[in-house]
Amino acid sequence: MKKTRKIKLSFKPQQSSKKLLRGLKDRDRYVLESRFGLEEPKKKTLESIGQEYDITRERVRQIQDAALKAIRKSDSYDEAKEIFAEIEQVIHDLGGIVSEDELLETIHDDELIQNHIHFHLVVGDNF
Repeated sequence: MKKTRKIKLSFKPQQSSKKLLRGLKDRDRYVLESRFGLEEPKKKTLESIGQEYDITRERVRQIQDAALKAIRKSDSYDEAKEIFAEIEQVIHDLGGIVSEDELLETIHDDELIQNHIHFHLVVGDNF
């Protein structure tokens, strides 16, 4: 397997994720942290989170979607605009079209950091 050159980001993905999540209610934050693997590398399923809260996986999905919408309307989202622009620039530098896996591997080897970058890709309107 060829060793890809790592791209150094000017921001810390974990700190940025924390800022994006800070305005959410505890349950909403927990759902996103669990679904995207922001606290530990293993991502949880809608089903497993639903079992923890004794709600359906569809309800967990609704909470997830509402939480993502809330983040996109928050001040911290506006503050993160340059972070989204930086990720967009990385994609552009890689040729404009790149698989998510390739992008994440190019940025970092650590699965937890990759999860935080993936979270930014989902939250960001640019992607």
